[in-house]
Amino acid sequence: MVQRRMICMRRTWLKAARAQAFISFRRSRKRRGTHNESQVQGVAVSGSVQRPSRTLVLVEQLLAALAEVLPIDVHLITLEELAPAIGGTSYRDQLPGRVQAELAAIESADVLVVGSPVYRGSYTGLFKHLFDLVHHEALIDVPVLLAATGG
Repeated sequence: MVQRRMICMRRTWLKAARAQAFISFRRSRKRRGTHNESQVQGVAVSGSVQRPSRTLVLVEQLLAALAEVLPIDVHLITLEELAPAIGGTSYRDQLPGRVQAELAAIESADVLVVGSPVYRGSYTGLFKHLFDLVHHEALIDVPVLLAATGG
């Protein structure tokens, strides 16, 4: 019974999230001047450093829900692949080209879907460090769907 209620609540939440994302996305594209393009460039970031990952599953489900509403082309970034490269760096110019390309993808996205596991009541340190390396003005007027997994 509890599981059915959870599934029902999840479906209701996904419908509301789809509608809100669509409205927010259309407004932001108009402000950014990219509303004539047919394909939306979406970037998804899974902030978990483990596999299997509940956070990755959540991010993939959110992408599937958005794909039902928007014509979206998605680039998936997993923190577990980037963690060894970003963990010991302080500045962006110290990063390998592969990681800089991933940061450029985040900065040029039309929409972001970002998920992080909750650790001691907050997002993970590497997750924050990744977004600290993103240019501070790159995400202006970009809709971001932020999700977290815990417990």
